[in-house]
Amino acid sequence: MTLSAGSKMSTNKNAGSWEKNVLPASQKAAALGASAAALWKSNAANNMTLPTHMAAADADGDGTIDYAEFKELLANSGGATADMAALYAKLDKDGDGELTQQEIAALLDAKRNHFKAQA
Repeated sequence: MTLSAGSKMSTNKNAGSWEKNVLPASQKAAALGASAAALWKSNAANNMTLPTHMAAADADGDGTIDYAEFKELLANSGGATADMAALYAKLDKDGDGELTQQEIAALLDAKRNHFKAQA
């Protein structure tokens, strides 16, 4: 087919099916995804990052979670356990009596990997 300046390409009866079928479905899916993202972001807890959680739990502002802050965090989240000291010791990999962001991130990564393996 040859096109001259100013001419339009001829189309057959199937041309434009992408625009009629696929494009609207894609636009609907994108709108739904944007709507879901907006809903997710509207919940403040979903916008919190590990540093934000750490700052919220770090009552004395030293950048770590000590045992008293850990107990308070668990009590406030309804996750208090009978043996909090053992749990804290397990999380405190370097044994310095403070949980760092790296120690908590390692726990979260291990938990995430465990659930991925279960799927």
